[in-house]
Amino acid sequence: MIRRFRKYLQEKLILPNKGKRYGQVVILAGGAASGKTFAKKHFIRSEDYKVIDPDQVKYLMVALANKGSEAFKDVKGVDMTNPDDIQKVHNTMNDMRLGTRRRDIMYGDNPNRSELPNLMLDRTLAWGTEVTSITRKLVKAGYKPENIHVIWVLTDFQFALKVNRKRKRTLPDEVIMFTHKGAKTSLVNLIFGRTSALMNGEVYVIYGGPQNTVYYVDEKGKPLDGKDGRPIVIKNFEYVKVKESGKKPDRTGDIIKKLMVKVSQLTP
Repeated sequence: MIRRFRKYLQEKLILPNKGKRYGQVVILAGGAASGKTFAKKHFIRSEDYKVIDPDQVKYLMVALANKGSEAFKDVKGVDMTNPDDIQKVHNTMNDMRLGTRRRDIMYGDNPNRSELPNLMLDRTLAWGTEVTSITRKLVKAGYKPENIHVIWVLTDFQFALKVNRKRKRTLPDEVIMFTHKGAKTSLVNLIFGRTSALMNGEVYVIYGGPQNTVYYVDEKGKPLDGKDGRPIVIKNFEYVKVKESGKKPDRTGDIIKKLMVKVSQLTP
């Protein structure tokens, strides 16, 4: 009984390329506070991937700068809730190629080996050229375009604004808006083939927010949603598969038509 239940839960996860353990890349995309961390933990078998989150690098840079590190003195005292300061840290990271160094380490010493590690890149894709830049570097490192997948967590930006305001580490509303608008532009362009990104894997869209997630209930009828000390056990969640690996999406079909209606409703 327990084994069947675990198998059922496993079947609800998104498993790009049938869950292969090597040579796969998932670009987990979506605006700030859209629920990417929750999706990563509960909707995707993320333990099969080495996760690269540039935000972790940025906060580490600032922490080291504030402790007196000369290497990061340019970002000492920055306010990570200020859009201009956030951009300054982002530019400094790119100039120092820190994200690239970490990525190179995670690829392994020999990028031509037959079994490249699975990677998950947690990105907003708010900048227009980001997906093209990322995918070109991945292909150069040895990953095949048909094994580079995208999962877009599409959440109502109004809900994201509310979530952000309740966090200990909040961002200004304009940053939330910028990332959601930028992600929409990048991902719609990707779906409709308006970019030169070297990505030809699977594309999924997860509809974020509590109204799109169904939880199991306990013996008292309470949802297992993580509240009041209860565990999180998800029964179902809303998502659509927009594209198969190695194939073009059906851009005039019902799935993408309905998706575009959702995009117009949920993004700024």
